[in-house]
Amino acid sequence: MWQKGEKSLERIIDITQGLLAKQARNQRNLIYFQIAFGLFDVVFVLLLSSLAVQNQVDAVFVFGTLLVLMANYLFLVNIKRVNAFNASVQYQVVPKIITVNDFASTSQWLKQHQIALPKQNIIQGLFSNKPQYWVWGCIETDDGYQIIIVDLSQKNTLIALNTDKNELNSNGESAYLMNLIQGIHKKIRFNQSSFKQYMFSHVNFYVHE
Repeated sequence: MWQKGEKSLERIIDITQGLLAKQARNQRNLIYFQIAFGLFDVVFVLLLSSLAVQNQVDAVFVFGTLLVLMANYLFLVNIKRVNAFNASVQYQVVPKIITVNDFASTSQWLKQHQIALPKQNIIQGLFSNKPQYWVWGCIETDDGYQIIIVDLSQKNTLIALNTDKNELNSNGESAYLMNLIQGIHKKIRFNQSSFKQYMFSHVNFYVHE
């Protein structure tokens, strides 16, 4: 059943603190990965310099250079945003939780803050301004959804957007909210795959109760 009040807040704290227990380990692994990525860049630059000296610059050379530049850009943008998230929430610190209690209020909040939320489209997200909020995860019950958002402009401040499934399914303005929930699913599949789970397993969650 859909929990409200103190029980709901306690559940949010339990779930998010469980995730943040992995934060220190993940941050350490991320630093190791950044060092490895930096060494790869050094080796690649040396290789490109060698090819340039030997006048072996061709289409493959140019294409390879563009790929590495794009990979670096993607990497730096993502790392910067993850670092902002890590700076905003800490393990063993009880967060302030702002609750938005129904579908109408949730829709109104999203309309007011949509421009400050991360873009759902990957390409748009890469070239948009730094988002003020981080969509952390979703708690689903038989009755509704609770989307947990981190306010990156404040320390340890969460927004819990609550909505009833019946209201969501019967309302024509629910498309953005459903896209938000589906986006959480996609991020989890990406972040939990292969080695990425050892760096990003705490940055998104989906709990079905």
